[in-house]
Amino acid sequence: MQLRSTLAIAAVLCIAAFAVHAQTKNTRISGEIVALEGNVLRVKTLSGAVMPLTLADNARVTKRVPIGLDQIKPGVFLGVTATPSDDGTLVASEVHVFPESTRGTGEGHRPFGDDARSTMTNATVKLVKSTTNATVAGLSKGKGELQMTLTYKDGEKTIVVPASMPIVLSEPGSRADLKRGEHVLVGATPGADGSLQVERVSVGVRGSIPPV
Repeated sequence: MQLRSTLAIAAVLCIAAFAVHAQTKNTRISGEIVALEGNVLRVKTLSGAVMPLTLADNARVTKRVPIGLDQIKPGVFLGVTATPSDDGTLVASEVHVFPESTRGTGEGHRPFGDDARSTMTNATVKLVKSTTNATVAGLSKGKGELQMTLTYKDGEKTIVVPASMPIVLSEPGSRADLKRGEHVLVGATPGADGSLQVERVSVGVRGSIPPV
């Protein structure tokens, strides 16, 4: 009888733990700023719905500032979102350069996002080249693609950056950067009152759209 009671209590605790986990699951939200009213950031998502998000008093804002391909050079520490092509070559879908003060942030290669094939690599550029010898601003660009060799503590990856790829510089921002019409990416967690709580905001400036 005592064993049954113990098992029943254990089952209840497991269910409760699962419920808490489900309630605190982080949700990624991407969209355009409609308004910032006090601590409430209103974001229009791709579906057209306007979502009210409650910013923490100490919410951290990161700006994504557009820069050129010529900023990708050996020694730069950056992050790359990529997926493999049919032949296995990793192809970037977004590249963001970190300021020197944050070198080493999240260093490594890991799965990223909801797509099982998507990866994130935060690493130092070892080599930049293309398929030809044509050189512009110190970089071999050829057909407009760059091939980067990135190194991190436990390994090395080669990633191709298409010519049309947006390149952004991550910089510390503030609430003043959360302007109507700018695009944001946030991670929101349900609060006790049912509101969506936000501690970090990534905002694109000058038309830049943070990666999903």
